[in-house]
Amino acid sequence: MGRITYASPSTRPSDREDILSPREPLMLGVPEAISTIDAVHGLSLVRANFRAVTGYPGKAETRLALMRNEVNVDSSRRRCLIPAWRPLIKEGKAVALFTQA
Repeated sequence: MGRITYASPSTRPSDREDILSPREPLMLGVPEAISTIDAVHGLSLVRANFRAVTGYPGKAETRLALMRNEVNVDSSRRRCLIPAWRPLIKEGKAVALFTQA
């Protein structure tokens, strides 16, 4: 199924080094641990400095939070990403950081 972690373009991630030293602190929207463990694990593996912002009721709310600039990192199942996020990535409103199988 796979997952993808993406960020707001305000973080200006143009290459993998930018994840380690972004222009603004990375804030990951977290509804509950199991739906976000992939992003936490991936960001931890590359030793990115990030903060988990908890308390969102679900993944739909974390996506909205990213669009409202409350957080600047989110993740999703790739299958869910296609209809919802592919247009936003193409329009430059979200930037893919990494995928996980």
